[in-house]
Amino acid sequence: MPSISILGGLCGRCLIFKVQLLDCYRGKTLSRIKSLYLKNLLRQDIAFIDKEVRAGEVLASTSGGDDSIKRAMGKKNAETEFKAYAEADAILVETVGAIRTVVSLNGEKQSITKYDQILQNAHKAIVGNGCIAGAADGSILFTVHGSLAFAIRFGSKLILQKKYSAGDVIAVPEYSMNGSKYAPFLTLNVSWFFIMI
Repeated sequence: MPSISILGGLCGRCLIFKVQLLDCYRGKTLSRIKSLYLKNLLRQDIAFIDKEVRAGEVLASTSGGDDSIKRAMGKKNAETEFKAYAEADAILVETVGAIRTVVSLNGEKQSITKYDQILQNAHKAIVGNGCIAGAADGSILFTVHGSLAFAIRFGSKLILQKKYSAGDVIAVPEYSMNGSKYAPFLTLNVSWFFIMI
């Protein structure tokens, strides 16, 4: 019966890996969208930017889409991600507000590089949060499958010793599995607990 506990451990590791991959993809996609938006904005004529573009509109269009992208891709962000995106938005407003100075000093590449570096910090925060959530999910799955394996192994011994009937022994893992199916709802709280530390 140790193969069941090994299977539980493998399921936990696969879940951690899956969460890390999804968070990595989400962070890279969001960073790429924001970086492309800034690059395309800096390619516009200065007259267009002076007449048509306001710094507040740019900030609203870059940060307003964050929530819908995050919801579409999975989880909500933590405080560290919001701080990193706030810094990136500040650079964006600074660049658009002083677009004549940026263009006259050929500072487009410097602005884009600085913006991309801050987005990389946000990406690192996303991956860190994914690791915490994946570890919490994996530990819960390991506990659930490990306890099920223990219940089956110990229950089979009790049946062989004629102390309990098969129905009584099967009822215990069934009850524990029914109770543990609500355990994944705790993972969000566990990940927020580790973020707060």
